[in-house]
Amino acid sequence: MDRRTLLAFGLIGVIIFAMPYYFRWLNGEPLSPNPTDFGTNPDLTAPTQLAQPETRASTPSLRSDPRPPQATQPPTIEQIETQVTSFEAQEVLVETDLYAAVFTTRGGRVTSWRLKEHLDGAGNPLELVEPGSAGLGLWVAGQDLTDVEFVPSLTTLALSGSEQGEITFSGNSPRGPVVTRVVFQGNRYRVEYSLSAEGLATGEKIRLGWDTFPAETEGETEESGGFYAFDYDQVVTSAGGEVESWTRESLADLEQSRPSGRISWFSIRGKYFLSAIIPVHDLLYDLELHDPEGLPSRQVAAIQFQSPGEPVSFGLYIGPLSYRILTQQDTDLFGQSRDIGLDDMVQFGWAFLRPILKPATILIIHAFSALHNAIPNYGFVIVVFSVLVKIVLFPLTRKSTEATGKMQELQPQITALREKHGDNQQKMNQEMMKLYKDQKVNPLGGCLPLFLQAPILFSLFNVFRNAIELRQAGFIWWMTDLSKPDTLTVAGFDLHILPLVMAGSMFVQQKLTMKDPKQAALVYIMPVFMIWIFWSMSSGLVLYFTMYNLLSVIEQKAVKKTVPQAA
Repeated sequence: MDRRTLLAFGLIGVIIFAMPYYFRWLNGEPLSPNPTDFGTNPDLTAPTQLAQPETRASTPSLRSDPRPPQATQPPTIEQIETQVTSFEAQEVLVETDLYAAVFTTRGGRVTSWRLKEHLDGAGNPLELVEPGSAGLGLWVAGQDLTDVEFVPSLTTLALSGSEQGEITFSGNSPRGPVVTRVVFQGNRYRVEYSLSAEGLATGEKIRLGWDTFPAETEGETEESGGFYAFDYDQVVTSAGGEVESWTRESLADLEQSRPSGRISWFSIRGKYFLSAIIPVHDLLYDLELHDPEGLPSRQVAAIQFQSPGEPVSFGLYIGPLSYRILTQQDTDLFGQSRDIGLDDMVQFGWAFLRPILKPATILIIHAFSALHNAIPNYGFVIVVFSVLVKIVLFPLTRKSTEATGKMQELQPQITALREKHGDNQQKMNQEMMKLYKDQKVNPLGGCLPLFLQAPILFSLFNVFRNAIELRQAGFIWWMTDLSKPDTLTVAGFDLHILPLVMAGSMFVQQKLTMKDPKQAALVYIMPVFMIWIFWSMSSGLVLYFTMYNLLSVIEQKAVKKTVPQAA
């Protein structure tokens, strides 16, 4: 092999082994619109009505009466400890069009949040709260109120459409009464949460947060331990316009600083779902982030602040990681709008590339969802989508193919110049530039069109790897879930067929384009690398790239017929 071939192998090795780290940096969050929202969206600006169930107690509205309840004599620590052990916890049930939630009077906590439009592996509504966890917990003046009795104003609440309803939980901290008010709406994942605590001395703080990550919703997949293993359990924070992600590993690193000041929101997330707390009051906050295994008595992610002496409000979002739904969270349940940027949960890539990648990703999301309105099967949506992408990119790939063909035609002359002026690098470069000028060839002509395609390809990679609409979406035959690797059992062995087909299509494509005998080994090596990389990827992603390769073969044959000088 000559030096160029050895250099090519070296670069391929660097790219292959650097790609997992790049995509771990680049990704973070799925990102596409919820398939249930493609056709219709709730009217966020329409007037809402408070539900009036027969069992509803008379409780003040968050809008009409934000004042805390009248102070009472704060109980002693001994009285609270007696209270903790002297009551039987009851469940408070809330049901809307989108979810069924369970609160407990022990701490006024969320203990269950089941999504009706997303199912688990058994076909049941998907649970987002880890079983046995403390859920959404509250600390006041350093006292954990997880086991304190909170008396609810209602024990059941059912809402539909734009109906709104409210439940109040009243309890006691070592300093005095604590009241939380929660407002729900039938067609929104967002909840409005307000709390007030009396009797706090100056400097004493309140902390609200989650004690664990969302429940495991996808089960164990090969991707979790494959070539592109990625920890989807993350805490994501937005403070001062900067979005940061924290994995379990980085949470365990006590040396890292934690965000503070003006907090826009913070969330805990899995692959397709998240729970976010969105401060409404303009206060200074500290984010408490802890290793869930190292500090089991503290919340994984909590917001801490000094009580201003009046109720403090938050928005809560517990639902799918869907770009379209996340953008709707700029409007709260009371019709008030402000830019919170929760859609930044969708990772668009490095900050310096975001101005390019974000528009491309959003355009792909809208195009993908528009196709699904006409084609109900997501597998066929991917097939049609790959054809449309190929048509859009055809002018660029055509130029790249033409330029590559011209460069290959000049290879004998370039080789002769290298042999003639090999000892004089400057003279050789001058002669080669003269050759390019005489033949009207741009040596970068084959690379520049591919460079222009890169933002689209990176965006497509993220969309198809993390799109929530591919979750549990079947295609044909053995491909029953496009969010997971396709598996077909042959002679007792589980095989992933799509990566093999994709590698075969790449082999044919490279056979058509590779003309240099010294680089012939790449024709066989690259498909093997692609099998290794894509073996445990989601079948939706592999289906797209398989179609892209097959269409590239057709495209190259068409270009060769219309442009004889192209390779």
